[in-house]
Amino acid sequence: MRKWLVILLLIFFGVALAYSYYSTVHIEHKGRIICVNVIAYRDENCTEIATELDWGGIWRGENKSVLLWIKNTGNWPGDLTLNTTNWNPEGIEQYIDVTYELDKTRLEPGETTPLLITLAVHEDTPLNHTSFAFDTVIILTGDEYSPSIGT
Repeated sequence: MRKWLVILLLIFFGVALAYSYYSTVHIEHKGRIICVNVIAYRDENCTEIATELDWGGIWRGENKSVLLWIKNTGNWPGDLTLNTTNWNPEGIEQYIDVTYELDKTRLEPGETTPLLITLAVHEDTPLNHTSFAFDTVIILTGDEYSPSIGT
């Protein structure tokens, strides 16, 4: 009888350990930065252009942040807008929050502002999701220029 109790306890602890491991597996993220009328930089001196976000692994339930510097490269003042697009796999965005913090939303020509992007992965993200990607789009729409289609 004791032998079976020990075996059952070992099985129970093995299952608990496996569940613990698989419920905290890293999720890999990589995504492009798409800029319109601005350039994103990795440093305050604006010497290293940022074209992608590669945050490596992130645990379920974890938040990670990255600081970029956004520079108005146009000849006119404008307002910044940010969004995400091209989520892969489809539907993963319901388990991930992306927030942006800007010191300024309006930039003069040549002016820069820090941009803090924070990524939060929900704890209830399905275990079959081990990687995801999305594009971060940063647009400066100015008084003299507004992007248009078909003109």
